[in-house]
Amino acid sequence: MKTFLFIVIIFLGHWQAYSQSHISISGRVTNANSGEKIPFATVSLKNHPVGTITNMDGEFNIYIPKDYTKDTLIVSHLGFGSFKLPVNIAAGEDPLDVSLDEKAILLASIEVNEEELTATEIIRKALDKLKDNFNSKPFIMKGFFRDVREQNDKTVYLAEASVDIQDPGFLPSGDRKKRFFLKGVRASDTRINDLLSRSLLNSGNALNVVLEHNFWLNSLKHSFKKREFSIEDVVTKDGQFYYVIKGEELASKPSLAEQYKDMQYKLEHRYYVNTETYAIQKVEHRESPIEGMYVGIERPYEGDTLFYSKKGWNQTLEFEEYEGKMYLKYKDVSYTFDIVNQKQESVYLDMDYQFTFVVTDIETDKYAEPEGKKMNTKRSLMVQSARYDAEFWEELSNAKLSPLTEKQLKDLSAERDLNDQFESKRNPSR
Repeated sequence: MKTFLFIVIIFLGHWQAYSQSHISISGRVTNANSGEKIPFATVSLKNHPVGTITNMDGEFNIYIPKDYTKDTLIVSHLGFGSFKLPVNIAAGEDPLDVSLDEKAILLASIEVNEEELTATEIIRKALDKLKDNFNSKPFIMKGFFRDVREQNDKTVYLAEASVDIQDPGFLPSGDRKKRFFLKGVRASDTRINDLLSRSLLNSGNALNVVLEHNFWLNSLKHSFKKREFSIEDVVTKDGQFYYVIKGEELASKPSLAEQYKDMQYKLEHRYYVNTETYAIQKVEHRESPIEGMYVGIERPYEGDTLFYSKKGWNQTLEFEEYEGKMYLKYKDVSYTFDIVNQKQESVYLDMDYQFTFVVTDIETDKYAEPEGKKMNTKRSLMVQSARYDAEFWEELSNAKLSPLTEKQLKDLSAERDLNDQFESKRNPSR
């Protein structure tokens, strides 16, 4: 009994020390008009680069240092009005029920810089002002990464990492690479079919793949001269207006199986551009089929029976202003495909992968040093999860991404407790 009381006292002491330094605020964000959940709403502070995003159920958790209690909590999403509340009041109403109003804007109803610009001219201005709008000096991004994979509508794998990233700053040429430092990492058991176990997506480092390359920028610059752009809409956020510029093109995969070599798909790009500064606030890339379900059917896994059939690839990046410059707020990549049995005309495996990175803090001090151990960018997080440290993850502020959805938690814990799965990967010698 004395031993039990001693353990309880230690735990309470740890939690009290933590609670004395942070405020925890949780809530759910919905559309005030339809009641629908709003995923990827940004939850941040007005005067500090601290924040998170909502999950697919519109839920969020945010851990705020108590030094920032006089700041204002802001919940926002492009196309909606914003929710603002002082942090000390928001903490008292935890959990928050946040409803955002949709804001319909007519392009003809606003004056934008007293100019009538074409979509192409807006994109050209955005490119010309990249160096002015984005930070070009080295800085530290503190963030959280989550890799979730579903198989036949069941969540079968989870990997998470708390990361400090040494970013060289905005470089259009991309000469210097980012450096990744793991502060904490953990992974669940994997129930991904053995057929996929040695594929690049399962054996590679998803965090490195998601963040290392500025695909959005390269795509915009390389296709600027050949792509048709149009002004699709104007939306608002925090009192500012943004053009929604759409670009569209046909694409095809050069490595398709012979019988599908002529298959094409539609590639859509959207750029949300500030009407005053021409800063790019958000980027979306979407692949969609022209006919049927797939954007590509590639060479078979086994003989001429099982084919890799890609349903789509979506990428979203959103940026946020801090100290007069734009910094990444989050990046989300979703990738969906089937393994199709062509002979039986049936789906053997239905796979959905989602990789999400959220920036939870920014350090612009040129003397700032990243925390953690330098990450091996060639090894998967599953392998590196041997460095799992339960004590690190007990401090809730280290797990800063929005909570897992109820379905994800249920699926992942179906066979055994999720914390037991994390612990089983741990290898103290690594």
